[in-house]
Amino acid sequence: MIYSRRIVGLKIIRSAVYALRLLCKELECTNIPLDPEILNRVLMMLNLTLSETLIKQWVRKIRPHLECENHDRKKFEYTVNEIQ
Repeated sequence: MIYSRRIVGLKIIRSAVYALRLLCKELECTNIPLDPEILNRVLMMLNLTLSETLIKQWVRKIRPHLECENHDRKKFEYTVNEIQ
């Protein structure tokens, strides 16, 4: 969608994927936390920046669409935690 609308080029998308992989290895996690400071570190690897308030607004807007906010996902994680 981002590429088809020509918002971002393929080189930037590829660089972003590499930057996210590097940061995930550094943080030893599978997903990057939606923290403005961490997201700015990823953007700085791409020579891009966003203000902290803009990142917070973006996170607020996308949070309902994320898998981690899905009711079934939360129920599954709760069940797994009970078993462990």
